[in-house]
Amino acid sequence: MAGSSAPLFQNHDSPSNLFDPPIVGSGQYLPIITRNRENISHSRISFYLPGIDHLRFVLSSGSPNKTRNFKTPVVGILGGIGSGKSSVVRHVTGFRFCIVDADRIGHDLLFDSTIQMDLRRCFGDEIFSSDGGVDRSQLAKRVFGGSSEQKAALVQLNKILHPAIRREINSQINSASRDIDAVILDAALLLEGGWDTRCDWLVFVDTPLQLRQQRVQQNRGWTAAELARREASQLSIESKRKRADFVVDNSGSLDDSVMQMQQVFRTILSHEK
Repeated sequence: MAGSSAPLFQNHDSPSNLFDPPIVGSGQYLPIITRNRENISHSRISFYLPGIDHLRFVLSSGSPNKTRNFKTPVVGILGGIGSGKSSVVRHVTGFRFCIVDADRIGHDLLFDSTIQMDLRRCFGDEIFSSDGGVDRSQLAKRVFGGSSEQKAALVQLNKILHPAIRREINSQINSASRDIDAVILDAALLLEGGWDTRCDWLVFVDTPLQLRQQRVQQNRGWTAAELARREASQLSIESKRKRADFVVDNSGSLDDSVMQMQQVFRTILSHEK
């Protein structure tokens, strides 16, 4: 369970927020290890699903949160840039999800006049295009990287955007239909923004670096150096993996990853009852 974005400047074409009603059954689980995690009051057990070697389950031995009164669970999705986490989630069928896309929220906020005024005051006219809109590529050059200037600029950007993103995330979660199975919070900066505090569970989509480099080169035209520059502004991959309640291996086919993710949601929903 949780305690506590492709980058902000990437475009997404998000499908409908609701999927079809449930199907499928359950699997057999083999306990591997029992452990305690920080700020979790009850023990947790890690499981492997036979036939899916790399799918790790972490289930609570007690009630996830005794004050939740069976409300719709909020599931946060973690992963490195180019991990394909959004694609895996959106190909899951058999459940009714409301997807809260924090990256899309951040993109939309760049068109907000108040946000633009704050950005202009902080970064100057150089990050605006001739049509008056925010030039995301220019803004990205200012805030992504390892220099002290870029790190300071990222802090300023987050101070401008994150409060507004949080308000919209909270609004969408709170207004989600009661007839859905789960709310999915899809955000590249889920941990960095502190938005995991709204999540009941965290799922990490684990994709090898070489595969992620190939994907961002094909889909975004980034070099390996550009990917490293972007990820330097985020928590490490290992930090994200350690924070997750579930890890889905996305090194193989999409179908295999989707099957794993479906089992994760079956497990979560069975535990929520």
